[in-house]
Amino acid sequence: MASGAGLHAIPWRGAYSPSKAGLIAQTRALARAHPEYVMTVLCPGFVRTELVNGLIESGRLDPARAVAKIPLGRMAAPEEMACALAFLAGPHARPIGGGLLAVDGGSSVFGGSQPCQPSRHAPVSCDAPLDLRIRGSWTGLPEPAAPAATAIPPSRTRPCWTVPWGTAGRRAGCGAPPMRMTAPAA
Repeated sequence: MASGAGLHAIPWRGAYSPSKAGLIAQTRALARAHPEYVMTVLCPGFVRTELVNGLIESGRLDPARAVAKIPLGRMAAPEEMACALAFLAGPHARPIGGGLLAVDGGSSVFGGSQPCQPSRHAPVSCDAPLDLRIRGSWTGLPEPAAPAATAIPPSRTRPCWTVPWGTAGRRAGCGAPPMRMTAPAA
């Protein structure tokens, strides 16, 4: 796990940004050297962890200034990082091997350490239901070579399927219902 700080330098943070940029480069180098493995690095933005809460309580981090750099309008919850990690550990993350996944509420798009205009849309919580509709012909995702214990591969004969992200069909740690993807009627 790297950080959004590896994508854009954070002023006055010493070696933190370069060390995270090094993790990103190391992941890419390892993915190139060993294409038989899937290596992807997660780059989170501000996450409301115990460490961040401690920095806020001690006055070392101003939450309003931090959130001003996040177009989503809030810091991420630790459970949201768990969702991203669960995806990266699953079989359907293979196409992004050698790359990175920035989970930062959009701050890396706006420069990371600079304030930006917040989104006009209200943030969506992690436990909001998600209903994706596919347009056009859909035959389903190919079954992974070695399916994960919690993954249910989509049926190619049924018009609907559910993607579980953890035990009891829930995305890991989020408490969100499983995603339901519906193919168009034939």
